[in-house]
Amino acid sequence: MRAILRYVYQYRNDFDFFVKADDDTYILPENLRHALAGINPEEKIMLGYPFTHIVRDGHLSGGAGYVFTRAGFKALVEESLDRHPACPTYDEDKEDVKVSICAYAVGVKFRLLADRHTTYPFSWRSEPLNECLFQWRSLHHLFEQIPLHSKVQRPPDFDISQPFIRDERSLLSQLLISDHYVNPKIMYIIRFTAYHLRPVGIVYEY
Repeated sequence: MRAILRYVYQYRNDFDFFVKADDDTYILPENLRHALAGINPEEKIMLGYPFTHIVRDGHLSGGAGYVFTRAGFKALVEESLDRHPACPTYDEDKEDVKVSICAYAVGVKFRLLADRHTTYPFSWRSEPLNECLFQWRSLHHLFEQIPLHSKVQRPPDFDISQPFIRDERSLLSQLLISDHYVNPKIMYIIRFTAYHLRPVGIVYEY
């Protein structure tokens, strides 16, 4: 983790934002650019899927992808890696957790992105926060059927009382940025439906 961050650091002044995602993650760059348009790269900010089960203030999902502003990335490398006592010095696993801890230690803020339905663009799971713009779980898991009996299946129910579920149509953000655990064949399907499939009569708002 630390070696990779230091390698990317040589490009610190060439870009406003730095994105990390797994190689089985599909990213829609147009939606990512749209989400970052109002964010100042000179502020120390990180963005991604908000896990909360390990780090109290939430930590990034490395699979779904996360973004650092230029200032946030520079602070992470210059002030935290191998320098701050709160920053872990081992690289064995949970890179996303350790990056989050190291970033928090030097004042980088975790900012959540929400679309016009108060849903998130980074995501991965079929639970109350599944509408993040970054999705860590695959579309298959998000929409998989639940067996009730040996030969009877039905789609999952949605608890619309949850604050991030407005109705069953808000399972995914319309401004989705990333989807994790996507195999190569599904990547082609996502690309086709996102960029080429146009149902007649539908007028797009953006």
